[in-house]
Amino acid sequence: MQFGSVDVFQGQPKERNLKKELLTGLVSSTAYTVIILALMQFKILETTALFPVKIM
Repeated sequence: MQFGSVDVFQGQPKERNLKKELLTGLVSSTAYTVIILALMQFKILETTALFPVKIM
């Protein structure tokens, strides 16, 4: 999904650097995960917001 969005927003076809794109994807995914975990740790984001409890 990330690679597709880069293609859409660039507009012009450009030579791709797969190594750079993979590294960028890995860094952005890791940063996103760390931010979500920090928000959960400091009780800013409740886990029920991510995983709603289903009552039968």
